Amino acid sequence: MLTAVKVPRLVLAVPAIAFDLKSVDGNSVGLASFRGKPLMMNFFASWCDPCREEMPLINDLAGKAGKDGYAVLGIAVEDTRAAVMQYAQEAKLVFPIALDLNSTVKRAYRIFGPRDVFH
Repeated sequence: MLTAVKVPRLVLAVPAIAFDLKSVDGNSVGLASFRGKPLMMNFFASWCDPCREEMPLINDLAGKAGKDGYAVLGIAVEDTRAAVMQYAQEAKLVFPIALDLNSTVKRAYRIFGPRDVFH
């Protein structure tokens, strides 16, 4: 027998926290760059195994983002620019990656991990 499940609605009470970072290619990227469209942000590190496991799915989502009306932004934390660039090339990532090397945005969004969780 099938039972209806009531799913709570997502209610956004506060605006997203603005930020401005440099991308791996040196351009400025921030929340304002994506104004007017839904944005999925993925905080990750090149050395984080669970991050690497989920990346093919995120890359697939990013490949469909333009035609489906949303955007994907990777935010590299606790990493180096060189390591992130190498990983992005190896994984053939198709979305922009911002460098949050001092974890300012990570802390502002109260993100835990990867180091907080895996070390």
